Amino acid sequence: MRGLVIGAGYVGSACIAEWPNENDTFTATTTRKERIAELETIASHVEVVNINNREKLAELLDDADFAIICVAPKDRAKYAETYLETAQAVSQALQERKHPLYLLYTSSTSVYGDHQGKEVDVSSPLLADSENGRVLIETENCYLKISNDYVDVCILRLGGIYGPGRDILNRARRMSGKKIAGKDFPTNNSPLDLIVKGIAHCVKNRVCGVRNLVESSHPTKQELYESLLKKLNLPPPVWTEPHQGGAVVSTNLDLLPVSRAGRN
Repeated sequence: MRGLVIGAGYVGSACIAEWPNENDTFTATTTRKERIAELETIASHVEVVNINNREKLAELLDDADFAIICVAPKDRAKYAETYLETAQAVSQALQERKHPLYLLYTSSTSVYGDHQGKEVDVSSPLLADSENGRVLIETENCYLKISNDYVDVCILRLGGIYGPGRDILNRARRMSGKKIAGKDFPTNNSPLDLIVKGIAHCVKNRVCGVRNLVESSHPTKQELYESLLKKLNLPPPVWTEPHQGGAVVSTNLDLLPVSRAGRN
């Protein structure tokens, strides 16, 4: 099959490099010309595409059997531009689609917002009340509305992403001695290898609808980061209010996540 990765950054490029089906080919998109040479080592074809170039985006989608959308903003101020405008552009490009496409969008478990530490699943209300949270929810809705007789859509909500080059120890190191809120918030983490496995599983089985993909273990922020900082012989964070909140996100994908966040 012909795959298209829109936003071949940390997750997208890992999907291409570690894809289990060698018969599939990939076109990777990026917004930066300086990444062309790097992406050409793993993808069959590379395109520099700005989301405003909707004609080119439609052309790439028309040539794909499946598309994985892993866009991420360069800074938090560009959430709407990165997420929602991409979704709107993809929706417009697929309005006249008359042949099959499987579309997977990687979203975030942050859409659940504050459930005071209770367990949530895909039927739970989305309580994210920040502007960026609202953008993510609207983006998901935009993709879900694309679904029709020709286009199958999956929303894969991920937790805190970590893996090679994005070590969870480094995340802990940055917290040492800093004032951090939420010591009793449960953590929801998604290691890169699990994400790639999950995305490949969804594409192969054409999994539709909304799915959560996080590790099965949910230590509190205090439990996780203080244990990691202890290994590094660094002082813990200074915990500030609020201490309680967040949510325990329940995975509903037929995989067996292995909890490793506290073992690095």
